[in-house]
Amino acid sequence: MEMAAPQSPRRNHLEKGVRNLFSRTHDPRPTDQTAPTLAITILPFTEDRQEEVRSFNRRLRDGGVEIQFPDSHIPDWLPRTDNSTVHQEYFLAVDEDDVVRGGYILKTQDFFIDGQTRTIADLRLPLSEGIINPDYNFLGLQLVTNALARQPLLFALGMGGYSQALPQLLKAMRWKLGPVSFLFRVVHAGPFLKNIAALRTSKWRCMACDVAANAGLGWLALKFANAVQPGYRLPETVTCHEVDSFGNWVDDIWEAGRDEHMLTAVRSHSVLNALYPGDEKKFIRLRILRDERPIGWAVCLATPMSSHKQFGNMTVGTIVDGFSLPGDAPAVVCCARKALERRAVDVIVSNQSHDSWSSALSQCGFRQGPTNFLFAVSPKLARLLPAFPDAVATFHLNRGDGDGPIHL
Repeated sequence: MEMAAPQSPRRNHLEKGVRNLFSRTHDPRPTDQTAPTLAITILPFTEDRQEEVRSFNRRLRDGGVEIQFPDSHIPDWLPRTDNSTVHQEYFLAVDEDDVVRGGYILKTQDFFIDGQTRTIADLRLPLSEGIINPDYNFLGLQLVTNALARQPLLFALGMGGYSQALPQLLKAMRWKLGPVSFLFRVVHAGPFLKNIAALRTSKWRCMACDVAANAGLGWLALKFANAVQPGYRLPETVTCHEVDSFGNWVDDIWEAGRDEHMLTAVRSHSVLNALYPGDEKKFIRLRILRDERPIGWAVCLATPMSSHKQFGNMTVGTIVDGFSLPGDAPAVVCCARKALERRAVDVIVSNQSHDSWSSALSQCGFRQGPTNFLFAVSPKLARLLPAFPDAVATFHLNRGDGDGPIHL
């Protein structure tokens, strides 16, 4: 079904407010004028448009933009099937000459919200030619408005911080936004000091980090910090095993713990096996037991980075996802941490919203850092979450939601 970009009485006001949000180039038009609306149709990505998408991506690359839209109409992750409860769909913005000028992705999934299961969607990768061509500045607004018409219960996750274009646009459209905590644990101080961009922000800071790393001062500081912060001790009755897939035992954990959260994605075994398929060997899937009874699970990654803008050349461990009763979260986090340390990672990171998981990470030697990982909800979804963003600590959100463990 084709859908033209919907109009609304608030359009002119929003266009003035977000004129340059999706453009990296200066728009010479006066800011008190409204640009003419281009004739854009937004429709599902079909096979016959694959070459046009490749041309769109080439124009972005030629303009210095690294982000690319998927060039196959069939998603390589979470394609839609007859019985899928979590899936992705691609949509394209096409002009009157049948040229692709942008697109977005909807990831649809069941969430447990305040005691009820509801189908909502994550807005992924709204990408506009306005990044390189000011004639399409308003296409970002059209993409989001179209996605809302398809699924009013919409959210976005991640997005790189409040200063980025998409969060600013969503705020202008009266979405509600809140942060998801970022926590990290340094495992090897030397590689951390030599690579972490957040500390190496000037010539003098780089020199200081290198001196500390080469002299072993970072190692001493890390030892001291761990000594003065007593960590969680894993009980001998708790064991952890790596598994190739998730079985029915996951469903018992899900049903026992779901009511402890105001909002959480459904985490049944079928959903987890779709999100983290067994043929993806990069995922470390952990089953945690107490007295031989499953109490939780975790999904982790151990990724060697190469010239990463934040982590340089470190091997980065990530606690991507996990679930348990809140009281069992420290055991799950501790098992995940130990599994990653055995893989010789240099630093371990995790984004977690629920206070029980943030607390569990702190108990296991993690420290809080500045976060650019945001959760944004559409006006209609916000009405189901009246206490948001103040109640974000009652939500269970992490990198397993939204885009998944991209870039990790």
